[in-house]
Amino acid sequence: MIADYIAGIAVGLRALNLAMRTIRHKPGTEQPSAWRRYAWSLLSGALFANAVPHFVRGVSGMEFPAPFSSYLGTGYPTAIANVIWGCLNFAVGYDLLTSARNGMAEKRFASILLASGFVLMSIFLAIVFSGVKGDLS
Repeated sequence: MIADYIAGIAVGLRALNLAMRTIRHKPGTEQPSAWRRYAWSLLSGALFANAVPHFVRGVSGMEFPAPFSSYLGTGYPTAIANVIWGCLNFAVGYDLLTSARNGMAEKRFASILLASGFVLMSIFLAIVFSGVKGDLS
């Protein structure tokens, strides 16, 4: 569940960033700094890893916890909501990755950060969901 909150925050911040950039964008100004590109690559891997269980469980028609389920007070969201959440994670992860790679001179480093983010989030998800085996059917 914490991983979904992280993903939700990342999706929200990226959407806000894109909205603000389109409102105030002046061509040829302000390239993201190197550290921001590195963070985007790492975060994109985490979003890809978070998207996989939501998408797979949703496509399979099974319930899976998501960050918006507790806000609505309805328990687990529907399979369709999980598919949408997984696709949104994929889309934002891809957007972050392409934004990061466009400005990087060393594309291999972006790939290493992407893989690192994927592995770290996968391990985190394995730890979190190993404690809730009985809750997921």
